[in-house]
Amino acid sequence: MRQGESGDQHGPPPTEGSGPTEGDGTVVGDGRPLWRSAVERDLADTLLRTVRGASAYGGVLYLRSADRRSLVVSAVVGVPLHLISGFRRIPVAAPLPPAEAYRTGRTILLGDADETMRRYPRLAVGLPYVYATGYTPLIAGDRTFGALAVLWPYDAGGPPTTARRQLRSAANRMAAALAPYGDEVAAEGDPAVVPLPLADGFGSRVGLFEWDLDGGRLTVDDELREILGLDDAFDGRAATLTERLAPEDVPLLHDAARRAAYQGEPFARQVRVRDARGGYRTVELRGRALAGSATLVVAVLDTSAHTAAAAAVERLRDGVFALDADGRVTYVNRSAELLLEAGRAQLLARHPWDVLPWLADPAYEDRYRAAMLSQQPTAFLACRPPDGWLAFSLYPDAHGLTGRIIPAGEPGGHHRTLPEARPPPPPASAPPTTCSSSPAPSPRRSPSARSATA
Repeated sequence: MRQGESGDQHGPPPTEGSGPTEGDGTVVGDGRPLWRSAVERDLADTLLRTVRGASAYGGVLYLRSADRRSLVVSAVVGVPLHLISGFRRIPVAAPLPPAEAYRTGRTILLGDADETMRRYPRLAVGLPYVYATGYTPLIAGDRTFGALAVLWPYDAGGPPTTARRQLRSAANRMAAALAPYGDEVAAEGDPAVVPLPLADGFGSRVGLFEWDLDGGRLTVDDELREILGLDDAFDGRAATLTERLAPEDVPLLHDAARRAAYQGEPFARQVRVRDARGGYRTVELRGRALAGSATLVVAVLDTSAHTAAAAAVERLRDGVFALDADGRVTYVNRSAELLLEAGRAQLLARHPWDVLPWLADPAYEDRYRAAMLSQQPTAFLACRPPDGWLAFSLYPDAHGLTGRIIPAGEPGGHHRTLPEARPPPPPASAPPTTCSSSPAPSPRRSPSARSATA
């Protein structure tokens, strides 16, 4: 009987010699590398390519446990691990789609929350959000190594029409990579978290150069040539480079360089570099002097895209903040500080519901979970004591989410300004005007419920 079929789900533990040997952790059995060190990169790359190629936002790779009684998360992309903590290890016999795909050898597609509730109520209760998923087993010959899961934002048309073929193709590649290691393959250690590439155009660039102050010469690397717009004919003269800087920045740059080289002071400056369109962008210089010489080694950091974006957001009167995929604050503008009545030093790198007592109700954290797993904008109303009603909108992607905060006036007023908010029900009585009321329950809606309120 093929491993992974229902009759094998409680099979005997591995026999002696069937798993990795004790030792230095570099070889097993006949001298081959441990399977994980040999194929982990291939599995991670295939998982990432599958997610991107299938227009999904996340993927999870399950591998069988050493005793073959469980499936364990081995790699994940685009989904915060803590959001799926209840499903990181699942019994092979469980009524859950990864386990069923593993047992039966079939590919399973779930188009929405209603279908998930009908077929797998345990999954729907554990992750009661609106999204689509697909699951397929990793089979090579007579062995089943695990299951691949992919997540899509909800769409009325269901998963892409090519999803089944794409999942099977990816699973076959993964299984082929694992096949040479046979019974040695078993989930071990912590899952690999595969980073998603950031969008083009927003990355920071770093270039390097050496500056001989006595000789007035520069040695630059290729990245710096690109940052500063220097061509291959650059003559290596410091004067040629400073011609590309804003004239008023040059004297201060020379003064800082001399003090760093001859007096041992730290070298740190911001200068404006002329670009091809005739404008200027700001770059940061950080460096130090080489011992016993008048030569500086300098790193040039180009964060102009980030700086311009942050400056634009700081000008807004709406509060704007960002959370990483784990829900920690990575950015907050001045308007958000004023609306939240909390400073950046308090908020950065922390969960907002841990910092602000009036956001500590689990319903608010659940809105973040709903946004991240559904990959759909959502909105809610919260009251900053004593009576400061605020409307929050959350806009997610696989890297985290951006939030918007505006004063809401009275309860229900945010529905007039936030398209993400559900229309309010007819009030049974006069709405509260203070923070004595509990937060609205978290949105755990099926697509049919959502369409009924659209």
